[in-house]
Parts: sequence; C-alpha cells; structure tokens
Amino acid sequence: MDSRWHVIPVENLLTGLFYDVLADTLLTVQGETCAFMKPWDARGWSKISLINLDGKVQSTLISIFERKRHISMVCSEVTAHRKQIERL
Repeated sequence: MDSRWHVIPVENLLTGLFYDVLADTLLTVQGETCAFMKPWDARGWSKISLINLDGKVQSTLISIFERKRHISMVCSEVTAHRKQIERL
C-alpha cells in the first residue's frame, strides 16, 4: 500500500526492467500465473490480464494506473473518473 493505492511490482520480460504500477483493488496471486499488460494509454491507464496456470482455467482482468502520474492523486477519485469514462 502507498497512499491508499495497492502497489504491484512488474518485470518487463522483453526489456528486463522492473517498475511498480498502481491498482485500486488488492491483487492476490496463488500458484503459477501468466500476466499480460496492455500499453499505457494517454491517461496513464492500462490493464493486466492474469491467467492461472495451476490447472484451473481462470482469467482475471485488473485495471492499473501509471505510478509516476497517479501516486499523488486520490485513489477513489481517479478510479471513479476512469469508471465514468469507460461507461461512455
């Protein structure tokens, strides 16, 4: 947690770089998981798709936020704004 944001550590397997992303919900990963991240959009928003590899076909989609752009913002306000725009 950092300023009411959940911080998720990410490693880009193509570049080998590590960085943190923000989420407004807790992410719990159990067992082996494969994850794919969409590129950041102009607002600093993206999504991560998680697929469990432990024999159960279960896919999870979580909205994420670029840390450097959103860490100083109020999580609930940013999330509400995103949900409003995504409904349009």
